[in-house]
Amino acid sequence: MNKKEYRKNAIAKRNSLSHIEITIKSKAIAEKLFSMESYRKASNILVYCSYKTEVETYGIIDKALQDGKEVYCPKITDAKNGKMEFAKIDSIDDLEENAMSIPEPIDDNFISASNTDKSTLMLMPGTAFDKTLNRIGYGGGFYDRYLQNRPQIQTIALSYDCQMFDEVLPTEDSDIKPKMIITESKIIQR
Repeated sequence: MNKKEYRKNAIAKRNSLSHIEITIKSKAIAEKLFSMESYRKASNILVYCSYKTEVETYGIIDKALQDGKEVYCPKITDAKNGKMEFAKIDSIDDLEENAMSIPEPIDDNFISASNTDKSTLMLMPGTAFDKTLNRIGYGGGFYDRYLQNRPQIQTIALSYDCQMFDEVLPTEDSDIKPKMIITESKIIQR
């Protein structure tokens, strides 16, 4: 299979999960995350706003804010060229749907490159993953471009078990692997 076929296959599996399954699995993933040293030590959390059947992140956002973390969510700044930045939010109310119905920050209070150090933790979405930490996103390259010059950021992909593949996924040189993947049943890391 090629990337497009893996993406389609994984999204179909994810879409077959019931709302209750998504809630239970997302909670298990969040609990694993909150118990990790990389979460506890992070001062900045860069986290996607879950959309449709993705691993839910609104509970993670709320907890991170309660824990005194600086929380930043992605905002598309140049859709044509696949560019995004992460803007600070103080609550879920600081989000609104963009043209593609994906929630993103209302304001442009972007985190500066100088503020993204080892205490910055990024939680990334994706469609398909493998045991060697390969990730297939949605095809826009937004996360790969953002992370290209920010290797210091700790990256964790959130995934359901059904999105994990035993075989090695096809990748390109520009694809950036997360440093860890958390599913409802396991943690895979380098």
